[in-house]
Amino acid sequence: MTVRDWNRDEAYFDQFIAGRERLIAEVSEEIERGEVREDRVPAVRYGVLLYLLQTTEASYSRGDPMPEVARRARRALDYLESGDFWHSGGSYGGLRIASLMALVSDDPGEPARLRPLVCDPGREEWAFDVVLGEDPDAIAGEAGIRYYAGMRAVADAPAAERPEALRRQVSLWYTKRRSEYWWGFHRKVDRDDLYFGYWALEYAALARRLGVDDSALEGAKYYPYELAHWLDDTDREA
Repeated sequence: MTVRDWNRDEAYFDQFIAGRERLIAEVSEEIERGEVREDRVPAVRYGVLLYLLQTTEASYSRGDPMPEVARRARRALDYLESGDFWHSGGSYGGLRIASLMALVSDDPGEPARLRPLVCDPGREEWAFDVVLGEDPDAIAGEAGIRYYAGMRAVADAPAAERPEALRRQVSLWYTKRRSEYWWGFHRKVDRDDLYFGYWALEYAALARRLGVDDSALEGAKYYPYELAHWLDDTDREA
């Protein structure tokens, strides 16, 4: 198994994933036993969802085979669809969930089911709708574009120029995400429970939806190339 991450080794991710799995089990049991106040359950379940998403990215970072990564992603998506959650509709975190779905799910009905769970119903969000499969030229919504200008720059580029536009935006991705809670986690070398990898999921989903040639990004920092092409493998395990 070859580690895909460039900041930590396999042993680190073994420990991180084991720790997150313990938390997922413990918190889920507390909810099941009724030990969480009813009005707090949506927020606590959202915390479990974050743990599931983090283990998915950590699994990819560790170098796990793609069927295992996809299984973990599927578990997180199924958990999201299973009950009530607190969420800030239209958030970057929601876009990453939508992007993950676009990369591992070939269920044509899933985008419609997922959208109201990650984005405010009735609110048009260009970035969300594109990764969920809408034609980017047919989306009227402007809300949120200022936060995802890099994605729009790729989509608006002439077809022949999109591969270079994609490469440039991926190279800038980490710098532009400075406000995210996980930014800088790789610097916490004394902690084994924070860093799970840095992957530009939304750009992989965008490239897939638009059919952008991303071959130059195979092995590139931040770009989850194998995840971007998981659905291309007709022999993939269910």
